[in-house]
Amino acid sequence: MFPYVSKDGILYFSSDGHGGLGGLDVFCIRLKDGLPGGTVANLGYPVNSSRDDFGWLLNKDGYSGYFSSNRSGSDDLYHFKFTGPGYPSGIITPPAQASR
Repeated sequence: MFPYVSKDGILYFSSDGHGGLGGLDVFCIRLKDGLPGGTVANLGYPVNSSRDDFGWLLNKDGYSGYFSSNRSGSDDLYHFKFTGPGYPSGIITPPAQASR
């Protein structure tokens, strides 16, 4: 659910069918010629939680963005920022709840 393709050809989506931390988790896979190629990767904690995590969006810088989650009991927006190069191996800072 909630597919998003980044400018560098990575498909992000939410699913509860790939195993994860619980509920919907955000996953990614690199596209090759418009088709998934490689292995699906779970973005892990702190993006994913035991609740539903979905609606991934990267900013133009490719290192920060937003996602939605109901980890606090209602659907809220969270901000993230990668603190290191590489993907999905880059470290993600804990998301801070964005203004409603």
